[in-house]
Amino acid sequence: MALAGSGQLTLQEIATEYDDSAPHGMSEFYDAATGVPSSGMIAVSDFHGTSAAISVTLSGDQLNYDLYDALIAASYSSSAISDNVIFNITINSGVTMKGSSTAGSGGRVFTTSCVSGGCGSPIMVPYGGSGQRAGTSHGCLIFEGLGSSKTFNVTNGGTFEAGAGGGAKGYSNGNSQNVSGGTGGSPVVMIDQDSCTLNLTNNGTMRGGGGGGCGGGWGAGHGGCCYKWGGEGQGHNRGSGGGQGGSHGGNPGGSGGGWGSSGTGQSPSVPGLGGTIVELRSCSSSTANVTNNGTFSSAGTTRSTSNNRA
Repeated sequence: MALAGSGQLTLQEIATEYDDSAPHGMSEFYDAATGVPSSGMIAVSDFHGTSAAISVTLSGDQLNYDLYDALIAASYSSSAISDNVIFNITINSGVTMKGSSTAGSGGRVFTTSCVSGGCGSPIMVPYGGSGQRAGTSHGCLIFEGLGSSKTFNVTNGGTFEAGAGGGAKGYSNGNSQNVSGGTGGSPVVMIDQDSCTLNLTNNGTMRGGGGGGCGGGWGAGHGGCCYKWGGEGQGHNRGSGGGQGGSHGGNPGGSGGGWGSSGTGQSPSVPGLGGTIVELRSCSSSTANVTNNGTFSSAGTTRSTSNNRA
């Protein structure tokens, strides 16, 4: 709760708001909030109307919205962000939050134009190389670099559309086995945020990215003339068709999945998984509490992953 905007304010009230243990001193609260001095003279009156919680309301469309970067751009200092414990993020009705895709190791990347309606199209579409998994999407809303033991309260009234997993590159040894497709992205991603709590209330629409299809095999007798591409996930209104390996005598690539659905392909390769609503990426002892009052299209609520795939 924010401190009083005027009138009498005590050091104890400031300490309680900012969770400071006794003994208290004004110098402990340097740079505690926007408008509070970072050095020199500091007074109780500097804290009128301030709060230990940082609150952000989004009223315009976003692509790969990173909270830390946005706060720095809004003139919050890194120490104020680090010292803060509670972050409240509200996404207004009518706002679209999207996430782009990234290339896998050794992958092939090309740019595409934006789809109708603005900046929401992926700016890169990844393909994995032979023996590799294709790249995976960024999150639409990203929590990273904010420190441990934080609480993130997210209320969504808009639409989240996570990026698609990449379709895989065709296998190049004359066989029908394929390279695995990339995993579809999650609307909300926490990266290296230990001992944190995410409280997500969805009153709008949240869609996980489609998983990428496996790559098609090379055709026998064609001497390895060219790659056969797998399908890409359908996130961001992209098509879900498979690759065209059959046109060169090879096996077609697998189709990409629709929102939150896995791609397709041939064993033993693994089609890309559909995206969940929340991904906890390299997060230790963090939890996600999700309440859905709207619409979900996903492979589940929460997925924990052990490595940074952004």
